[in-house]
Amino acid sequence: MTGTPQGIFGTIHHDIHKRRRAAISPFFSKSAITFSEAMIHEKMELFGERLSGQLANHGIAELRKNFLAMTTDTLCGHAFDSSLELLEDDNAALEWQRTIKAIAILTPLQKQFTWIIPTALKLPLWALRMVVPDIARIVALRRDMHKQADAAISVNQSFMRGDSPTKESTSSADDTTPPTNMFQSMLLNNHLPPAEKRRNRIAQEAFTIIVAGGETTARVLTTATYHLLANRDTALKRLRDELNAAIVDPDVRIEVRTLEQLPWLTPISMTLRDILLDVSVFPDPLKFLPDRWLSTNPDLDRVTRAYVPFGRGSRMCIGLNIAFMIMKIYTLFSVVSLASFAVATLGEYIQAQGLLGSHFGIPGLPATYDYVIVGGGTAGLTVARRLAANASSTIAVIEAGDFYEFSNGNISEIPAFAANFGGNNPIQKNPYLDWYQYTEPQPANFRRSKISVRLWKANRWDQREELLMAESVRTLGAFDRWAEEVGDESYKFSNFLRYFKRSSKFHPPDSASRPQNATAQFNASDWSLDGGPVQVSYASWVNPISSWLGLSFQELGLKELQSLTSGTLLGWSWLAEDLDPVSQTRSSSEAFLREALEETTNLVLYKSTLAKKIIIEGGTAKGVSIRSPQILIVSGIGPKQTLESQGIDVIADRGGVGQNLQDNVLVGPTYSVDVVTHNSLQNPDFLAQAIEHYNANRTGILTNVGGDVAGFEKIPRNMVRPSTYQALQDNFPGDWPHIEYLVLDSYFGTGSGSTLGADPSKQYVAASVGLVATFSRGNVSINSNDTSINPVVSPNWLSDPRDQDIAIAAFRRGRQLFSTNAIKPIVVAEAYPGANITTDEQIWAIIQQSANSVYNPAGTNKMGKVDDEMAVVDSRGRVIGVSSLRVIDASIFPFLPPGQPSATVYAVAERIADDIMHSF
Repeated sequence: MTGTPQGIFGTIHHDIHKRRRAAISPFFSKSAITFSEAMIHEKMELFGERLSGQLANHGIAELRKNFLAMTTDTLCGHAFDSSLELLEDDNAALEWQRTIKAIAILTPLQKQFTWIIPTALKLPLWALRMVVPDIARIVALRRDMHKQADAAISVNQSFMRGDSPTKESTSSADDTTPPTNMFQSMLLNNHLPPAEKRRNRIAQEAFTIIVAGGETTARVLTTATYHLLANRDTALKRLRDELNAAIVDPDVRIEVRTLEQLPWLTPISMTLRDILLDVSVFPDPLKFLPDRWLSTNPDLDRVTRAYVPFGRGSRMCIGLNIAFMIMKIYTLFSVVSLASFAVATLGEYIQAQGLLGSHFGIPGLPATYDYVIVGGGTAGLTVARRLAANASSTIAVIEAGDFYEFSNGNISEIPAFAANFGGNNPIQKNPYLDWYQYTEPQPANFRRSKISVRLWKANRWDQREELLMAESVRTLGAFDRWAEEVGDESYKFSNFLRYFKRSSKFHPPDSASRPQNATAQFNASDWSLDGGPVQVSYASWVNPISSWLGLSFQELGLKELQSLTSGTLLGWSWLAEDLDPVSQTRSSSEAFLREALEETTNLVLYKSTLAKKIIIEGGTAKGVSIRSPQILIVSGIGPKQTLESQGIDVIADRGGVGQNLQDNVLVGPTYSVDVVTHNSLQNPDFLAQAIEHYNANRTGILTNVGGDVAGFEKIPRNMVRPSTYQALQDNFPGDWPHIEYLVLDSYFGTGSGSTLGADPSKQYVAASVGLVATFSRGNVSINSNDTSINPVVSPNWLSDPRDQDIAIAAFRRGRQLFSTNAIKPIVVAEAYPGANITTDEQIWAIIQQSANSVYNPAGTNKMGKVDDEMAVVDSRGRVIGVSSLRVIDASIFPFLPPGQPSATVYAVAERIADDIMHSF
């Protein structure tokens, strides 16, 4: 561990390891740590006071940092009879957390370059702090251990000379009373030769104990607390009931030996990752199921035999006993505090290293950066955070919007409010969010004026990105086709999957709190254990309509899939969402920004700032003076004819800029139903109760975005013209669905919003069906060289007769979904447009009045091979014909894959950020 080959963790030879371990094992024995039980209780009380103070002053407390402070101070109290006083000093606690991170980062390097730490120990600390602050932190800790070792050696030498008052004050490791600190345990051990008692050797031992012991215990406590908070109606309640039953007198401190008899406090150690994730050994390995280790589990013997813990064998964790004591006493503390703490920790704040203002740029002041990213959305913030991991780089993000918490209140956070300002109504808009970007008139296909249909959910900073976008994103055929079109095998599904996994931290559904008919399956191999920072989970509320839809899907012939993230979409499944499982708030790309603010100092955000132009000199992008492709065109990159018509110098004649616009269209009827839906929120009393549940416990209907399930299928052959069906077969891979069932439990009607046209006394469900295999293509251009003037957008939705044919079939298929025997018991009537609309002509007329975008525009800066005249960027996102300029967003998709594109945008951003970091 970071240059400590003489500590037991770094000792390779078995006999030497055995001798070194034996010297300190008695000090960490079960009997020895009982002398520290009172001290641990005192540290826990300090921990509680620290949390209370932080919650009172800031409304939130960071668990990991506080746990690390508590476990480290506790371990120091036992091992060295001293303390780093991290619980008393928040700045010291933060610095200690950074030291631990530095050790984790440096350890692999030190193994390969063993001279790093020995050399650093010889250099002045002030110089190290200026050049390599991470190494400086480690060196400072090592030197502190040297001082303590010197002091212990001095005391020991004094004792050996007879200067010590009595032998009882410094007992040997062989006495019944343990030594007062770990140094004495080594120095007074008669079996260690003198060479093993030298300062550097015992200091390395102390270093490894304090670092490893505090960090691992803090990590376990943080993880356990998270799971208890995420399952507070089940796991936390059961734990509290068990502990309350064991507490006879609340005023009398319960002893650890009593806690050891409680089933749910049975210690669980660590095991190898591959075994832990083997479903044949441990069913549902990612679920929080403490019962699997209890005697009531009929498979207990089998899982115990398969268990390969860190807590067994000659190299088992030496500090298990004290770690377990800390965890048990903390659990006792949680009986009193965790229930209120669960609600208190749901507060929010923005935290940053150093001064918060230092992370924000000032428009108008000259500045130079290694990377300038225009647009702080899904892709922009992902790339920015990844680049900021390199402390030697400087990154600026230019964003026209603001934190959505500031510009849109809690509407962008609370799932049920996601539909606000949605639809095609031109009046319901938030000027702090929307570009007020409308399409050109679509007279051939839509019986609505120019102003009434928008292309985008056009927002600044992805402020209303739907939560439903997490899961339904992947087919093998789509990404294999992507790789073929752009000439890059890294986009094949099997190769690209790792980038899908990188951004997301997956949390399995809490099956215990879900209705029995709403069991959500998932495929653990679709996710990474160390992904993030975007949280993916399931709402605490399940819409009643969803289980009925599952039955109806099956009657239509759609099979239930384990997930929609494994490369197959043909079927139906429960949806995972971009949702924090504890706070039950939307998790978005802002998580990348918040993480960067907390962990880096080299990323600067220019918020509420509109980029006007890319400065290109000699064919190389030099700076920013984006709404892509508009920003490309005004900068001189685009179709030559368009550039010249606006008096813009031609930098790169790329005819594909602004072309190939693809977007999904949503059609379908709306039904009144006999189950509770989100339409109930129009009732003031119901809404007030929903708000109360959400604020108090993060439960109830407000945690649900409005849809739990989705289904994909190919249109039945007999529902479209033979030529249309053949075109679908010829132009799309075999596993590519034609339509998506994106059913929402609210009123869709004319597409003007989820409430317009709805009777507030009724319950509605929209049988919304999206077209995900389309032939119509739109375009984006400009009528001004000023980016403050909106571009000219013409999506040309359903302009191709084949799409019209599919749309009519999709509308009919939505009706069939709500006509099955399975769902009939809860269907009242077709609320819009009405059962009297039956012919293709009538249905097409309704589609023209009510169809709406799914807000998935893509493809206007198409990725492709460099010899493709319509390609704008290559497979690495580099603009063809210009150096030092990349485009990274949905506009570079060569085509729009089926399903929601959010996860694909994250994956593309991760892929290109990886390329950038390995290119320099």
